[in-house]
Amino acid sequence: MANRIEFAVSATAVKSTSFGLDYLSGSDFADTADTTHSLDYIEPNIGKTLGGSGSISGIAATVVGYGNPTDGVANYLTTSSQAATLPTTAVQDMIFIKNPGLKSDDTEFTGTITVKMQLTSGGADQGEFCTLGKGMAIILPTVPTGKTFTFTASGSDEVKVEYATIT
Repeated sequence: MANRIEFAVSATAVKSTSFGLDYLSGSDFADTADTTHSLDYIEPNIGKTLGGSGSISGIAATVVGYGNPTDGVANYLTTSSQAATLPTTAVQDMIFIKNPGLKSDDTEFTGTITVKMQLTSGGADQGEFCTLGKGMAIILPTVPTGKTFTFTASGSDEVKVEYATIT
């Protein structure tokens, strides 16, 4: 088992614009069929890619959500009546949550999964803190004990939630 977790996040805010070219004269005058162009650029108020990384060491590397019964294969949570829960009974060094885009019958799911968290064991959900589209994932480092995560699928499908807890 591993004795540390290495992680990184990165996000770039991108702005898109379109502009037109007007060829009024010159050699390109006849080439007016493609006069609208698109351009993507880094959002100027931020001006860079945002990111960070970390390492959590000194862990026992008890993993739930992967490795049983076959190493490297996800043990998905499946929503029932559009909801599934993941309780934590101890401090988690890392929690990984992903919308793999799969229904319970392994067909494609293009909807979203809403993630809520209870602040105390047995408490009420404190509201949605993120929504994951197909293929989107989050990691939460050093999650305190007694949190319960609730996953709700959009629509009426029963869907899979990929997860891993590491302590």
